[in-house]
Amino acid sequence: MVHLVITVATTVAVYYQLFVTSGVAPLQLEHFHMSFKYYTVMIALSNIMGAIVGVLGGLSDRYGRSNMIVYGLLGSSLLVFLALPNAPNKEILLIDSCLVGGIEGVVLAASPALMRDFSPQLSRGKVMGSWVIGPVLGTFLVSVVATATLPVYKTWQSQYYICGAFGFLIFIISFLWLRELSPQLRGQVIVSERERALVEVRAKGIDLAESTRHPWRQVCRIPIIAPIIGYSVGLIIYFTMSAFGAIFLVAVFGFTLSQANGIAAWGWLADGVLAVGCGWVSDRIVVRKPVIVACIALTVAAIVLLTSKIGTHPGYGSVVVAMMLLSGAVGGFSGVFFAGFTETVEDINPALTGAAFAVFGWIFRLIASGSILALALMVTASSGAGDALEQWHGWFVLCLVAEVAFIPLAMFLRGGWNPIAARAEVRAHEQRISELLTASPDDPLSDLEQV
Repeated sequence: MVHLVITVATTVAVYYQLFVTSGVAPLQLEHFHMSFKYYTVMIALSNIMGAIVGVLGGLSDRYGRSNMIVYGLLGSSLLVFLALPNAPNKEILLIDSCLVGGIEGVVLAASPALMRDFSPQLSRGKVMGSWVIGPVLGTFLVSVVATATLPVYKTWQSQYYICGAFGFLIFIISFLWLRELSPQLRGQVIVSERERALVEVRAKGIDLAESTRHPWRQVCRIPIIAPIIGYSVGLIIYFTMSAFGAIFLVAVFGFTLSQANGIAAWGWLADGVLAVGCGWVSDRIVVRKPVIVACIALTVAAIVLLTSKIGTHPGYGSVVVAMMLLSGAVGGFSGVFFAGFTETVEDINPALTGAAFAVFGWIFRLIASGSILALALMVTASSGAGDALEQWHGWFVLCLVAEVAFIPLAMFLRGGWNPIAARAEVRAHEQRISELLTASPDDPLSDLEQV
């Protein structure tokens, strides 16, 4: 449990550092005389760097995950505390942002893989939902800290100093206490907690070199690639609100920057709660797809609600409700998706979870970059004028279409729709495990191969 908590904390810190710029974007646009298009290109290039460097996360299957996470956090903390707040111009700001994005790409591959290593399938939903809290809390911290401290310090640089200091604190904790399983132990499937008694015996029979041979060939398959594309497309609305939420709320609805960050904070809070809650529900009913589809439907409804407010003068509370529905629904399907995704990978080769998440990070970041560049082309006005309202409305319609496209691609994940049939399969597996735990075979490995 300690390792899971520390992994989530490091993820929170890295995503806080990745998104801290979004909380002060309006101030940076003014300070650097930066156009909205330049800002969007900067965010896109940061994501592209994450896609390129994130492929290195696949090496965590052979060389370990914790070192990549711990020292990645140290590197990003140094950049955020020393480099970003002292950027002399927008060009250096872009370079520094890309370096932070590259580090985040590696952590995106290593940290969810580490969460999977310590969680059996029957509790995978709430565990991966807890990991989703990392990006959510990171974005939540951006909003909360900016809301509380910007009126006090009145400089965008202050947010980087606070964020970097937080990163150093989490680095020390993770350096001292974060550990991981051996490659032999993590290279196997554990369905329930009762199976942990067998992992040491299983590990003795695993040939690490053989199981990790040709990793990219093993993980680059339709059942893995299709859900990644679907999830990434479904998160275009998340990319929009995490990177441009403050700009959108200020430009379209006329809120102050402090109010915009406050609205976003409520949304990210709902995201975190539903990420764990929906993961818990999917663990209880032992199927993932019904929960994913239900949350996608709620996301669609929330996008429609938020889009309907463009061009009006909504109150603070009504926008908070819309953002909580939107962010909560996205968090709900995210945790359950990652549970289903890791189980799909385990069906192919559990020893290559890191490689699968490296592929995930590569595709995820490329789609994120593409969507951000598309936003730069569609939304060219940053003020609340008529053109800007029409452009933002058109963009949210595109997000709506992308959300619907996620549904058929999610169907490639393993598992069915019937909770009764799923529970029957679990009971049969548990019966087999009980037989192995109570028996004393001469060759336990031969029996374990049948599980």
